[in-house]
Amino acid sequence: MNLKEMRLDKKDLRMIKETERILKGQSCPFCSSEKVAQIRWGLPMFSQGMEQLLAQGKVVLGGCVLDEADDQDMQCLDCEKTFEFHKPKQSR
Repeated sequence: MNLKEMRLDKKDLRMIKETERILKGQSCPFCSSEKVAQIRWGLPMFSQGMEQLLAQGKVVLGGCVLDEADDQDMQCLDCEKTFEFHKPKQSR
C-alpha cells in the first residue's frame, strides 16, 4: 500500500497536521538546511499516520531510553546534527 492509498483516522490526521506545524519555518542552525525532522523519543505508537511521517522524513525515532542529554527535539536530515526546536520568526 502506498502513502496515497492509506486511510487515516482523525487522530493520525491531527498528528500529521501538528508535526507539519512544528516543522514549518524550521531550519538547521548548523548548515541552514530546511530538511529537518522532529525527533520522537520513547516508544512510539505505530499507526498509519506515524508510518507516513517516517516515510516522508518528517519524523525520526530518537530511542526509548531517555536521559538528561536527550533534550534535542529536531534533527537535520542533511548534516544529521540534532538541535532544540526554535520558534520561527514572524514575518511582518
